Amino acid sequence: MTYNNTVWDKLQLKIWSYLRNIIIGGIAVFYLISGIINTTRQYQTIKSAEEIYRRLELKAAELEKEAGDLKRKLTEATSSAYKERQVRELLGKGKENDYWLILPEIDETESLRAENFDGGILPPIKMWINLFTN
Repeated sequence: MTYNNTVWDKLQLKIWSYLRNIIIGGIAVFYLISGIINTTRQYQTIKSAEEIYRRLELKAAELEKEAGDLKRKLTEATSSAYKERQVRELLGKGKENDYWLILPEIDETESLRAENFDGGILPPIKMWINLFTN
């Protein structure tokens, strides 16, 4: 018995060849599209990471400046001149040759305006006016 169906075999071979090409092409298109999507996501991730890095650099610079200020304040606070100034300002103590002026307490209820002058003495403003007008 001989096999006489060569036309059907050729057609079947072409169909399988065509399907194989479609499947391989579909897989290639799938890999191409997923590669493009992956590349764009990586680009976005890199851009956001650069922005975060820039913000962190600025914050690090601010923290370094603040650390420098705190170191300066620490050295100032531990110095003898600072301690002496604090004793003078807060405790009211002075050095050997300091002079203190003790002022009388001012009564807050007392008026600070000049009272009426009696006895023929003119207030200073009237004396000035009389000096320049007479």
